[in-house]
Order: sequence, then C-alpha cells, then structure tokens
Amino acid sequence: MGCASSTPIATSTQQPVATSAAVSHVPPAVKTDQVAATLARDAKFKEEADKQFFQATFHWHHGEMEEAHKLCTKAIALFPKHKRAFLLRCEVALKLRRWDEALEDAGVAIGFGHREGHRTRGAVNLERGRFRDAVADLNVAVRIEPSDRRAWGLRARAHQGLGNAARAGEDAAEAARVDPDSEAGLCVVCIDEPRATRLNPCEHSALCAECARECQEHHGVCPICNTAIKAIEYGTFLGTFAPSDTANFDNLASAIKKARDEVMTLNGRDALAAMGTLNPIGEGSPVSATPDSGGAPA
Repeated sequence: MGCASSTPIATSTQQPVATSAAVSHVPPAVKTDQVAATLARDAKFKEEADKQFFQATFHWHHGEMEEAHKLCTKAIALFPKHKRAFLLRCEVALKLRRWDEALEDAGVAIGFGHREGHRTRGAVNLERGRFRDAVADLNVAVRIEPSDRRAWGLRARAHQGLGNAARAGEDAAEAARVDPDSEAGLCVVCIDEPRATRLNPCEHSALCAECARECQEHHGVCPICNTAIKAIEYGTFLGTFAPSDTANFDNLASAIKKARDEVMTLNGRDALAAMGTLNPIGEGSPVSATPDSGGAPA
C-alpha cells in the first residue's frame, strides 16, 4: 500500500499593520505650538467673556435686568466656566422671578466654587417659600463668611417662615450688628457713598460707582494699589476680593461638612430637606416638589 502524498497548506499572506504611533506621531515642537495656540485662544475667549460680564454688571446696577441677562449669557457662551457670570445671571433670574433658571445657575456657581453661591441659592429658595432648603443653604453661607450680613438677614426670614421666632430674632440681631469700623462699608475716596464696585484686574472693592468711574476716566489707576483699571464690576461685595476666595474648595467643603454635622441632630422632614440641599461641591441640590406651608407660590 502506497503512502499518501501530503499537500502543503497554503498560508495567507501577512499584510503589514501600520501602528497608530507611526500614523499619528506629532513632533514635540508641533505639540507645544498646538498647546500654546489653544491657551491663547482660551485666553482670548476669557477676555471677551469678561467684557460681556462687566457690561452686564453695569446694566444690573442700573436695573436693566433683561440686558444684564443677555450679556451674562454671552459671557457664559464664550467661557462656560465663568462662575461670576453664572452667579450674576442667577441674581438677574431671581429679580425676574425665573425660579428654576435661578436655581440651576446658582447650582453651577456653587459647583465652580463661588463662595457666594449658597447665599444666593438660599435667597432663591426663600422667595419660593422653601424655607427649609433656604436655611440649609444659608447655614453654609454664614460658615463660609460669618460677616455676611445679607446671609444672616435672609436666614432670619427663613426661620420666621418656619415659625422659629427665637432663631429668627437671633439672626436678625446678627444681621443688624454694627461693624466696629463705622466707615468699613463706605467709599474710600468720598467717604460718603457705599462701596458698590470692584476693580479689574486688582479686584479691590473700595469705591462707590461714581468714584470708580472718576478714577478710571481721569486717573486710570486703583487708589489702593495704583494698578491700571481695566474694567469696573458693579455690585455689592463681601470685601476686597481675592481670586482664590472664589475657588476655595477647602473652605466650602469644610462649611458643608459642618452644616451636615448640624443636620444630624435634626429629625424627620427637617433633616431630609436640609441634607438634600447640602450636596458635595459640583452637584446641585434637588428641587423640592412643593413650597413649605405659608410660603409664596412657586
């Protein structure tokens, strides 16, 4: 019996495979140029967004809410992380009684680390008659900035809405307490009108609106530090502003933790409502389904 002959098996031809590294390799110098171009573009967008924002504060100062809202929206479109534009648009929406929009913008500002975000969201909840949510936010606000009289005053109203007359009285007294420096809130130039501006880029908040414009037009520099005035931001500020204050996540997180610890002493609905508002930084609070009894309609 003969042996069967073996037939060699045909093998498929191996095709060379191009590596992604070979295809997408970009020289380091080109990458550096691309990064520099991106940073320059972002800086340009931020600068233009700031211009829109500062104009918005001017219209806010003069009660022109729709124009202020439009300019804030432009600023956010140019620079989506513009926390100050989000907070101002929240305050505009509050004036226009656009509750849901105000809550959303306040939540974004809080997520970006704006130190005034909880106070502003507390004001929105207060106007909607959601007193427990308001108290929870304002608890954080007064821990972040114990000298914020507006936050104390708002919390007094929220406690009053909940029927806590004693707590309301304590907070009202704190809000009315006179600063040891009787001139602390007055313009440093005229020493007559209240401070109502913040200068850019030095961020000093020490002038009334008229004196700020006078300094910009005729002197061109901040009277505190002699820095050239690039723009004027109008509003009421907690004090001389430092950029790190607005993004101080450690202080915000600490304030929220302390407020949460206080909530643990509550029972039932009060605790649930308060905990719902005190979400970690970067998250908004849930919107209550109905206002608290005795509050204003949504």
